[in-house]
Amino acid sequence: MNSNEIDIENLHELYEQHYEIGELIYSCCNGNVYPMDLYTFSALDRSLHNLAGFQLLLKEDNYLCALPVLRMQLDTLMRYWAFLLVDDAHDFAYEIFCGKPVKKIKDRKNKYLTDLYIVENIKKLNPWIEQVYKVCCSYVHFSDSHIRTLIANSPVEAESNSRMLTFSFKDSNIPKEDKMDVIIAFNPTTQVNYFFLAPNPFFGYITQQTRKMEVTHA
Repeated sequence: MNSNEIDIENLHELYEQHYEIGELIYSCCNGNVYPMDLYTFSALDRSLHNLAGFQLLLKEDNYLCALPVLRMQLDTLMRYWAFLLVDDAHDFAYEIFCGKPVKKIKDRKNKYLTDLYIVENIKKLNPWIEQVYKVCCSYVHFSDSHIRTLIANSPVEAESNSRMLTFSFKDSNIPKEDKMDVIIAFNPTTQVNYFFLAPNPFFGYITQQTRKMEVTHA
């Protein structure tokens, strides 16, 4: 088993984290699910789907499709993080449930919650997110990244020193270190303790807001 395969298998540990935090939040709800709780459960559910799809693509050596999934996972993190920027998390979650785009919602500073604005706020604590966001976006939209991947997957013939363009759904010629970077980047965007609890007390904030709602509607 090579290092890539080991790291792919290690992603399995993330599944249990999702289930544990889901059970923890639900147990604190006492059966009363409020908008932010539903928003959290939905983020966990999407994260699990992305995780499963990401692993399948890596096992097929299909990194060209794995990168957009990484972008989708990053999107989940960003859209979830956005609630920390608003005054009322439940109102924020309810607006999204009603179909309002996140980018049309304003934060407590009266700024629209666009992707770039959210990234700017997250990178204050986690600078790595900006570069990962930029790279992943280049694989979502057809760009020079796809041209470079085609070239990288096309072997050079020694005798003629020419390159035979090769079409394939496997990315066997992409450098191993580049593949490792993709796996490494996926991990912090999926770590539940990072995603839902740190570096801010997400869970405590959710339960606190929920208690406020219970008092208000009592």
